[in-house]
Amino acid sequence: MIAAICAATFGLSGLAGLSYSRAVTLSCLATVVLGLLVERWRGHRPSLPSLAPVTNELVIVGGSAFLGALVSTFAARGLGADFVLPVWGYPLAALLVPWLFFVAGLVGFNPIVTGALVGGVLAPIWPQGATLGLALAMVCGWGVTIAGTPYSANALLLERLTGYPARVGALRWNWPLSAVALLVAGGLGALLTLLALLLAAGVIILGAWTRLSDAGLGCPDWPGCYGHLDVRKAIEHVNTTNETLPGSLREAHKTVPEMVHRYFASTLGLVILIIAALSFINRKQEKQPLKLPLFLVVLVIFQGILGMWTVTWLLKPAVVTAHLLGGMTTLALLAWLRLSVRRPAPTQLPSPTPGLRRFAGIALALVAVQIALGGWTSTNYAALACPDFPTCQLQWWPDTDVGEAFTIWRGLGVNYEFGVLDNRQRVTIHLFHRVGALIVTAALLGLAWLLWRQRWRAHALAVSAALALQIGIGIGIVKLQLPLGLATAHNAGAALLLLVLVALNHRTRQPALT
Repeated sequence: MIAAICAATFGLSGLAGLSYSRAVTLSCLATVVLGLLVERWRGHRPSLPSLAPVTNELVIVGGSAFLGALVSTFAARGLGADFVLPVWGYPLAALLVPWLFFVAGLVGFNPIVTGALVGGVLAPIWPQGATLGLALAMVCGWGVTIAGTPYSANALLLERLTGYPARVGALRWNWPLSAVALLVAGGLGALLTLLALLLAAGVIILGAWTRLSDAGLGCPDWPGCYGHLDVRKAIEHVNTTNETLPGSLREAHKTVPEMVHRYFASTLGLVILIIAALSFINRKQEKQPLKLPLFLVVLVIFQGILGMWTVTWLLKPAVVTAHLLGGMTTLALLAWLRLSVRRPAPTQLPSPTPGLRRFAGIALALVAVQIALGGWTSTNYAALACPDFPTCQLQWWPDTDVGEAFTIWRGLGVNYEFGVLDNRQRVTIHLFHRVGALIVTAALLGLAWLLWRQRWRAHALAVSAALALQIGIGIGIVKLQLPLGLATAHNAGAALLLLVLVALNHRTRQPALT
């Protein structure tokens, strides 16, 4: 029964968007009703029990639900609609939640009350895709608290049976086991939270790692790798082939980034499918988005097709660039979906002007174009076509060939690994990427200035910081001759800048909250 209540609470709160207090209340009610129906189906006729023996529990549950609603409201008002923890803050919070339950239990707090307080504060600011980590940490903390603290029913019962004080039984006998359980529970909650936060971004970063390490054809087939879905078996196959056919030149180490990227992408696709299914189930709820989750399903399917074409069409630049843009689009739409279902809260930000909305939209479009130019630069192996900075081959504008450099379709049957363009065409692509970077820099600096003038100062600092980071990484790539770590970080920086602008555009298009 407890497991059913916990599962229903998680489903209603984390997935259906209900407040924690409402989720607990409905879960308990549904569990009781379901239990009565099961008993009647078995041929029993259970009578409704008297509420007199559970008056205390009813007071605790009802009071906690009211308290949780108050805490959630005031926490949201105090923190503001735009409040978020640093990326490392969510796993750390999940790690500490079970301990918070336990410490509160040591001084006599009922875990129901603690759960209402913790859920009221953390639920509004917790990333939607990471709610499983928070739910696990809370449920496990609750369980350890009712089993290992002096005021729990277990300890009081043990006191009656043995004559030892409850505090002695709980802390002297159960403390080692409680500490281990708390460490495990907190660790699992933190791990699940971290994995959920990194999943979408990880797919993009792993894709960049795969492309930049020249592992795009590490697996020449799809969806498996040399006929195997297990990367270990693929490596074994490659090693065996190289021993029997020394001239095959198959590289086992390139199978790892390719297959790891596919594993992450498949997991992300499954998560998106679950989100779409839940959105369809809850489609009648107010403000429940449906079109966007369904579009994400279509997009992720098309991403899988592009991933297949990337391999079967031998790293064709147009396909690889489209695959990169599809990944960035998926990340941006997931962020937009998260912001759309997030519980709104009052804010002190002034209402955005129409000019600010337009400028933010233009900046987002320019960044999208620049990401496409960056993808074209990478897929045509033009990143080192200009080995110096700020000049290119010691010239401000060397000889270019725009027509050939930006020919999108060159036919099939050509292996594009390491590129097929000559130096002049690669220089052209690199130059256009630099020019695009100058335009984007000017636009984002103007946007930051406008945000600062209109007292959107946190957003102005976020845009400026993401821009400065990306510029620094880009210059470092040229100066250090394209180290793999920096090149991958450049892709991650592009994703970060995109997310900042997506969040800004979403915020400027929301009605003012007071």
